Amino acid sequence: MEQKEAVAQKRKRSGDRISEIVDLAEAQILAMGTLPLSIQAIADAMGSSRALVYAYFSDQNALIDAVLMRAIRRLDDAGFTEACRVGDAAERLVAATSIYLDHVVEHGPVLHHIGREVPRAVTLSPAARGYRARMIHRLAGALKRDLSLPPREALILVELLAAIPEELARLIRRDELSIDDAHATNRRLVLAGIDSLRPTTDGAPV
Repeated sequence: MEQKEAVAQKRKRSGDRISEIVDLAEAQILAMGTLPLSIQAIADAMGSSRALVYAYFSDQNALIDAVLMRAIRRLDDAGFTEACRVGDAAERLVAATSIYLDHVVEHGPVLHHIGREVPRAVTLSPAARGYRARMIHRLAGALKRDLSLPPREALILVELLAAIPEELARLIRRDELSIDDAHATNRRLVLAGIDSLRPTTDGAPV
């Protein structure tokens, strides 16, 4: 009985340690705004050695992937996955960017920092790469259908519109904009971006 309790405590401590390492990695990414990670700095913050970090994560990519997958779970829990799937292009993008805005306000632009380093300094896992591709293609597919855009232009538009909530979140975190004003601005700019490419009766953009 005592042995089982000891094993349970060890597992709990392992889970807590993993969370601590991921927290420190995420904080470092947000503070530096770039990669690669300093495993030594993470170890120092824990008062431990690099060997302890590598006992849980085989390399930098494994740790960065853990940070990324946690961010994806947070987005999914907030309804991001569903927002990318339901409605027309405008409805999907307004809903998705609104959720992403709240995410960046609360957790910081960690997804942006990691994504910017792919593939130079980061190799995404199949799970992370697959999720990102599915969400982008769902939004781009809706734009392609609703606006009759070529596939490449639809993908570029998704990337451009994703920058709006990131910039608004930065202003909120600097106390230069309220959350309500940010959401109103996000909606207005996203819709304006979509409408600017909406074809008229003669087939040209508005």
